[in-house]
Amino acid sequence: MIDLAIVGGTVITMDPARRVLRGGGVAVDGGRIVAVEANPEAIPEAHHRIDAGGMIVLPGLVDSHGHAGHCLTRGLGEGAADDGWNQIRECARARTDHQGGNGAADLPGTRGADSLFNAVRC
Repeated sequence: MIDLAIVGGTVITMDPARRVLRGGGVAVDGGRIVAVEANPEAIPEAHHRIDAGGMIVLPGLVDSHGHAGHCLTRGLGEGAADDGWNQIRECARARTDHQGGNGAADLPGTRGADSLFNAVRC
């Protein structure tokens, strides 16, 4: 039995092919990633299991200061009038400010990315 299974999320791999596995799984044991699978059922039983449905899983990425979510907004304002970009920004701020911070960048870990995805669906 492994320590941790993270299943059901969109797994963005760090492998040379840069695979994106929708609904995939990641197995962690002894503090190391031991498997990244397209099929979450291929992940062994674990002491702790996280349902990452609707979230992004970035195995192997260590983001020490919180700019990973910036790539999610790249190009959103392209070709839009200033008003369009301001609406997106204000929507993102409104959806994340209730968390007690000043926007998605203030939220830890994947919650920031998840909040950002929710914000851009306004």
